[in-house]
Amino acid sequence: MNVVTRFAPSPTGKGLHIGGLRTALYNYLWAMKNKGQFLIRVDDTDEKRSNEESLADIIDSLSWCGIKPSKKINYFQSKKKESYRFYANALVNMNKAYVENGCVKLSVKKLIENEIYDSCFDIIDGVLGPVRFNKNQIEDFVILKQDGNATYNFATVLDDKFMNVNYVMRGQEHLINTVKQKILHVCLKMEPPNYIHMPVILNQDGSKMSKRQESDMINVSDFRKAGYLPEAIVHFVSLLGWTPKNNKPLLKLSDMVEQFDFRKIRKTNPRFDIKQLGKINKRWMSNETVISIKYKIKKTLGEINHDKIDIIYPHVINKCKTINDFIENYKSVNINQKPVIKDESSRKELSNLGQLLATIDMWDRENIIEVIKSYSELSNRSMFDIANNIRKNLTHTKYIPPIDVFLCALGRQQSLNLLKV
Repeated sequence: MNVVTRFAPSPTGKGLHIGGLRTALYNYLWAMKNKGQFLIRVDDTDEKRSNEESLADIIDSLSWCGIKPSKKINYFQSKKKESYRFYANALVNMNKAYVENGCVKLSVKKLIENEIYDSCFDIIDGVLGPVRFNKNQIEDFVILKQDGNATYNFATVLDDKFMNVNYVMRGQEHLINTVKQKILHVCLKMEPPNYIHMPVILNQDGSKMSKRQESDMINVSDFRKAGYLPEAIVHFVSLLGWTPKNNKPLLKLSDMVEQFDFRKIRKTNPRFDIKQLGKINKRWMSNETVISIKYKIKKTLGEINHDKIDIIYPHVINKCKTINDFIENYKSVNINQKPVIKDESSRKELSNLGQLLATIDMWDRENIIEVIKSYSELSNRSMFDIANNIRKNLTHTKYIPPIDVFLCALGRQQSLNLLKV
């Protein structure tokens, strides 16, 4: 059997939520592992809240993370209204549904009197195993709204059938929907897909990492702007519910495809640990080549000075937690304006240091550090304090490279001009 999975985002928010990324990732991994198809469907039946900006962010974020569909994205629920109406009317004609207040509702209470629906309340889940629901938990429910749009459960059943989806991987909050969808499958004489319900991602305090929560760091684009690498994001998100057999320090997408098995997804709800993400991202940062760093910085800043990046790269790359940290280091060696220093002691120290550095014949790291060490001993000031004075008063950046690397990257003339304060 050819494995077909799907990711069906609703473009109603501000972009791709981190939980949505995990759903897409797991579906992608299972399809690729089995040489099947991973499809993307746009669930845009909520016409009032759906927007192109959200959809563009979702698609761009998935692509940035290396998750690409097997086919071009051309399936939109908003374009399937006629199909939904056809099947809704068919259910009405079969006395399996009825019209009430302009809506079409499924006659659940009437239908489940027939024993052929008994199996709908017993779910064999790929993660949780057997799950039983009570018949009293399901009331008659709307399948077609007054405006002619299908509801989530009705559209999902039909779309999965039209797309030949046979594996549905989603969050555990959809378990109750699975019962409703199985009832619809029996009504329509359709074979249900295999269901896999993943544990819910929680915040560190145990609260749900809600899609609508107001937070600075909740969507993939937020982490992207903060300087996290896509490889690190995917690596970290893959571990939110699943543990690979060989959990490498740098877990690549290809490694995940090889090892992934939804039967190894844990039942317990994982907690989103931003510190753990930071550690993983730092490992991936250390793996970045100077060419890759230049490419990423150029996409952010535009024109770059390749020579300066070459100088600072070996000395700062292992200290940077994010690409933004490296950019801060790079910005520090690209000072364009002479600073105005109000603190007299700081100004005097920088001026004295500049006079000593002006005596250097060969402007290189060895000579620079020798002069700074001499000044440190004479002034009884630590190297750290001197470096902090430079960072605070000359660069105004969060980070600077080691002081000798910093001055070497600036160059003799620019360094001496800045220190004449």
